[in-house]
Amino acid sequence: MFKGITLALAALSAFSNASPVLKNPYDGVSHQWPPEKNGLKVDLGYGIYQGYHNSTSKLDIWQGVRYAAAPLDALRFQAPAVPAVNRQPQNATAAPPICPQATVTIATPELAPLFFLDAPSSEDCLFLNVYAPDNAENLPVFVWIHGGGYDLGGALPYDPSALINTNDQSFVAVIIQYRLGAFGFLSSEEVRRKGALNAGLLDQQMTLQWVQQYISLFGGDPSRVTVAGESAGAGSVMNLAIAYDGAQGNQLWTNGITASPFLPQYFDYNSPELVDQYHEFAALVGCNENDSAIFECLQAAPSSALVSANNETAASALLGIFDWRPVVDGALIPRRPSEALQERTNGQRILTGNNANEGYVFTPQNITTQAAFVQHLHTYFPRLSDGDIARILAAYATPATPDDPAAPKYPTSGTHPPTAVNQSEVATGHQQAANDFYAEVTFACPSHWLASAYAQKEGGDAYQYQFSVTPAFHGFDTLFYFPNPSYPLGAEVQEAMQKAFGSFVAGDAPLGWPRRTVEEPLMENDWAAAMEAFALTNLTATGGQELVLATLAASIGIAFTQYLWTVAKRKAMALQSIDDMFSLTKNPMSFANFEVLFGAKLLVLLAVASWFMPFIAAVTPGTLSVYTKMVANVSNTEVPYMGFANDPEIWSDSMGVGFINEASPAVTRLLTAVSSSIGILPITAPFPNSSFTLQFHAPAMKCEPLSDAIKNGQPVGDCDNCTSLQKLWDSNIDSGQGGFYNYWQAVKPDYSHNLLFIRTGAGKSVGGDPKNISCQLWNASYTTRFDFRDGIQTTTIQNLDYESTMDYNTSVAFTELPDGGRAYLSMYLAMSSLLSGEVGIRPGLSSSGMLGTDLAVAKTGLMACAEVISAWRALGGSEPPLDRNTSPWMCRNGSVAAAVEDLSRNFTLSLLSSQFLNGNTTASVRVRYPRNYWLYSPRDLVVAYVAGVAVALCALGVGGWAYVYNGYSASSSFSGILMTTRNPDLDGLAMGQCLPVQPLQGSLAKAKLQFGIVGGANGVEHAAFGLPGTVQRLKRGQQYN
Repeated sequence: MFKGITLALAALSAFSNASPVLKNPYDGVSHQWPPEKNGLKVDLGYGIYQGYHNSTSKLDIWQGVRYAAAPLDALRFQAPAVPAVNRQPQNATAAPPICPQATVTIATPELAPLFFLDAPSSEDCLFLNVYAPDNAENLPVFVWIHGGGYDLGGALPYDPSALINTNDQSFVAVIIQYRLGAFGFLSSEEVRRKGALNAGLLDQQMTLQWVQQYISLFGGDPSRVTVAGESAGAGSVMNLAIAYDGAQGNQLWTNGITASPFLPQYFDYNSPELVDQYHEFAALVGCNENDSAIFECLQAAPSSALVSANNETAASALLGIFDWRPVVDGALIPRRPSEALQERTNGQRILTGNNANEGYVFTPQNITTQAAFVQHLHTYFPRLSDGDIARILAAYATPATPDDPAAPKYPTSGTHPPTAVNQSEVATGHQQAANDFYAEVTFACPSHWLASAYAQKEGGDAYQYQFSVTPAFHGFDTLFYFPNPSYPLGAEVQEAMQKAFGSFVAGDAPLGWPRRTVEEPLMENDWAAAMEAFALTNLTATGGQELVLATLAASIGIAFTQYLWTVAKRKAMALQSIDDMFSLTKNPMSFANFEVLFGAKLLVLLAVASWFMPFIAAVTPGTLSVYTKMVANVSNTEVPYMGFANDPEIWSDSMGVGFINEASPAVTRLLTAVSSSIGILPITAPFPNSSFTLQFHAPAMKCEPLSDAIKNGQPVGDCDNCTSLQKLWDSNIDSGQGGFYNYWQAVKPDYSHNLLFIRTGAGKSVGGDPKNISCQLWNASYTTRFDFRDGIQTTTIQNLDYESTMDYNTSVAFTELPDGGRAYLSMYLAMSSLLSGEVGIRPGLSSSGMLGTDLAVAKTGLMACAEVISAWRALGGSEPPLDRNTSPWMCRNGSVAAAVEDLSRNFTLSLLSSQFLNGNTTASVRVRYPRNYWLYSPRDLVVAYVAGVAVALCALGVGGWAYVYNGYSASSSFSGILMTTRNPDLDGLAMGQCLPVQPLQGSLAKAKLQFGIVGGANGVEHAAFGLPGTVQRLKRGQQYN
């Protein structure tokens, strides 16, 4: 199977592009915030859904929850949009309509119910179902994406109740729907310009963003999401893994399950094949306008016309070929999966597998000759060259002769000979080779790529399986984790599969399964290299096998021949039994002779050993394997560094008067970019796989409750019951301008340049409530580690020490500031402006005194913090304005203080990404690079070979003893047998018999014979078979005629 899997890579090529920054579309659009849940009624802000409790499954269920606006009219062929607000409660108690389906052909009509749904359909189908244990709280989340070749399917058949209950109600499940066929995968240059490529995949992305925003209301934990699927659903998980070149990381999901991941041929979005398909589809709809008007015509066309054209396009495709599929768009799908999976991936862990006989469902079942197989390859894989075809024929060992229709068909596990390459319970020979080639190209290859990608991923895990429960057709496995009453199956296997999936969802590992590791031989992308490794492994193994087999055969052969004559000498046996003794190693029917079984036990044992000799070749010889491992070296290399001694003009704007007014555009642009993400801006990797640690001094904000910041001293402004704040300038701080005292956020820079105030209490003045937050600028010592995996950066602050506060004032000329002072002050001004909602505007020009506008904090993500919302309500008695950013992830670690500190640290570390703001230094960089290793793992081989050698030694012992007993080296040659039959006494018995043309008849078969001394003609003694009583015992050392 390895050969076929590897060969499937021949038709794949490259494409790459950049990736956008992920932003949750539900941020700040809800009418009701935060969302609420009251019993089974859930208020999502844009809609209210009433679920129900299933007393049988003991689960709370919501069906038909809308996650996107209806993709109709102007929204048709566009990226999904957030739903319009509808405050009318809706019953979520019935299955939603499925998306329009396409007509496709499969080779197994009896399995049609597994692929085709008899249910109402509608373009307005972007709904999902949620299943949650009663009173669920903070449980892992299982998101299921249905399969169907991107043409068929829906949420309807997938009830996860059994899966959840088998796993002790340890997770919440979400079953999603997405646009299919032309509705989700229409592609052309015009679609790219006016609509959205891969709209169906964008639907899937949006469901995961919905989960991040709302699943906590249903008892789920958005930080522990497993996204799973089968067939095209598993292919969708693969697409999510490579989305935007892996830039999403773990933001949407951490675990993936791919059961038979579907890999159709991925074309570039503007390839000739897809352009032709676009125009043919438009013509079927009736849109025959010029190119510039086709898209608008399709948007305006009636749904029935689109459904009809969708069906006609799909039905015209070859068996097993799905015309609508994802395309390489340079963004969501940057490159073909075969290439993208070699680089960074989203998510952290994968559980992947395929079925033993996937291809039967999708392959024509009339391929019985090599010529038919070749024609099939040219038809289904037109980009394969003649050289590729020749290698396929060699890899699948297809004979030139036609298939034998009488050849035995029986199931195979797919992992031991005979494998699915040449045999299954439905086909053999060329037909099964065609079945298996489709299976490996379409399902097995992507499963191996995924396992390899996550096994090699730093911090990643991979688990791989093959589902071999007969008939092991494509889709058959879904009945085991989503049981269907119409297809009753073994309860034990169902439970085992469900627990494997459930333990992976809830505990990150399928119970009892070994990890796929990089020490295992990996699927190579290069055919020649893969074949070299394969040949080397098997040549080494074969040499050992042949040596042991030869030794075993020789020893058993000697022992059998010697002991055969020992039995003949010691016992009188029927002539039929003597015949059977001579043929024990050639004819298995000879074992049916009871006189032989009980009269020559050791001889029978030797014969059994000779029959089982070939089975030693079936033992997997774990001899020499090739694997790739990352090794490390240390190199002194130039890396970015905190360059605060750079030109001061880079950091701030002095407005030409020698005093700092605001941060420079470079600084404010950098902070604006950082504030829209939870991470830092990446730097250029010194090497694609490397790591290094930097120690430096740089700014950091330290936030604490006002009560902790109060120190002994004079009162400050209107603070009647508190003392001066640490490191405040000796000046008054008022409580804010009139009309703005309901909420204020940052001090005007004219007063102090190391403090920010954020109201989280109910007091109106700066010192009126000790719950208010004081954030102060410090000079901090950073110890930071930078890790790069295939060029992708992970940054960890290993240690942060606040050493001293930084005290600045705009009344001091920048020329009098200490080294680095201009940079520190500029960073503070940028932070102050961001938190007051005035990035890029000099605070002094827009406000005076405190910057206290009510909308200031609403312009930042701090409004996502519950303490800020509570303070707003307590102070003003009203709900805060929610027309701005309310992303929950902006409130890092759940508090305002942590959010500001984290943003400050990320801002500082992001300076390293700017070619204008950073400097350079030399650091010891640990560089990792791949190296091939040859691993000798003899355990299985030793067991088999030791057993073989042990049998050989025993056989040699028996043979030696028999030789000593016989006194000569016996032979079962024709001449030996001929010369031992010269006994006239036997002529009477043989009279009338025609030997060996006819079987033994009558009393001759039962005649007892014994080997010994027989008196021949003229009284000369010779050795021969004779009747009992007429032969004498052979004498050792005596010669006989």
